[in-house]
Amino acid sequence: MTTKNLIILLFILPSMALYAYQGGVPFVHRADSTTAKTYKMSIKDLNASALSIVGVASLKTAQTNAYWSILNKDSIITVFTNKWMGKPNKKLMFDLQQEASDSLAIFTHTMGINSKDSLLQNSCLYIGYQHMNRMVSSISLSNQKEESLIEYMVYNQLLGSSARSMIESYLAIKYGITLNQDIPTNYTNGRGDIIWDGEMCKNYKHAIAGIGKEAKTALNKTIGSSIHCPNSPIISTTDSLQDGMYLLWGNNGAAMSLMNHDLADGLITSRIWTLVPTGEWEHTPCNVQYRIGGEENLPYLQVDKMYYLLVDSSGQATFDEQTTLAYKGNFNSTNNLVFSQVAIPNTLSHFTVAQRSLTQEEIDNPFQYIHALPSPTTDGNILIECALWQNQAIDIMIYNVVGQMILHKSLADANYYQVKAFLPSAGTYIILVRAENGSISTHKVLRK
Repeated sequence: MTTKNLIILLFILPSMALYAYQGGVPFVHRADSTTAKTYKMSIKDLNASALSIVGVASLKTAQTNAYWSILNKDSIITVFTNKWMGKPNKKLMFDLQQEASDSLAIFTHTMGINSKDSLLQNSCLYIGYQHMNRMVSSISLSNQKEESLIEYMVYNQLLGSSARSMIESYLAIKYGITLNQDIPTNYTNGRGDIIWDGEMCKNYKHAIAGIGKEAKTALNKTIGSSIHCPNSPIISTTDSLQDGMYLLWGNNGAAMSLMNHDLADGLITSRIWTLVPTGEWEHTPCNVQYRIGGEENLPYLQVDKMYYLLVDSSGQATFDEQTTLAYKGNFNSTNNLVFSQVAIPNTLSHFTVAQRSLTQEEIDNPFQYIHALPSPTTDGNILIECALWQNQAIDIMIYNVVGQMILHKSLADANYYQVKAFLPSAGTYIILVRAENGSISTHKVLRK
């Protein structure tokens, strides 16, 4: 083994969970604080005719700072975090109004290395703030006092637009960074499949965020929010995600104020989000949390009103009664409203928050819905979901076709329930749910 190959091997071994796109893996990858904060290598040791660097950096001030450089004696090439260094009209978004210490930006640079160019061939690649004192004096480094690179990848090849889209989408979802949508831009998974269609979702291009899991990229993100409005909403799931499952969302940019809407008893938020699922989300409920008060959060709410998350599965954001499910919110503190066990449709859908009062009819008949999935079932296993307009204790019973009770469960006060049950033989079964106020609702389920 040559010395050069040994050096390459040493850099690859510590990074077993590399971001692998369709076509290659990083030559070097830093994704956490356990790996070296600085990286140095001669360009000629890359043994390639091209170099690409993609990463995420934390911007400590609104002033542009350099994060990595290629140096040869007194010459320098510098890459900045808030400039897109690739194809024209493909810059990534950095909101210049975001000056907080947790502001993040994605940076990308792809360049060819000409074998006849002694400057590049004999240069060294430096990553990490320790080498910044070697930069030219015109670059201000006065505020650069700590490591600012969050994650970066170095590829010893040119990255095409497809590969860059996969890598940037991975970083955007992982860190809640919105890719620039001035020109509708897709998000893609590690295989190149579109998981967010920028053109289709162009009216919901603000604060795009997501959760998802993909073995190819080692991504397993079960809680997500946008750095551009980090408190509203935060979507999470406690269920295990399957490989290839993604859920992305973005909003229409409207103010977080209340407007008239028939379904919402006169009040609904102007801001509407679209949900784009990839994979089977039907049996993977999510929790949706909002912070109350502030420009990017829900307005201050009335304590004598009830608040619901409306999820419209029509794909048109009409929030008609026939296509909309409502989930009652609960306050887990004075500043947070949480909607639990929200069923995510497997198709394009929309959600918003509504304020409403219960009608007398809803008080008399408290059942919002009852589901039994799957129906029909082939192995006898089902999941019963029951939602009520307000908290009540309930009894759930299952009867077979001859009237024999095969299940009886009593459940304490709540407004949402999940119960697993087993249907022992083929046939039709009746699920009967009785609420605390004596109201009864029935649902039919079939085992083949």
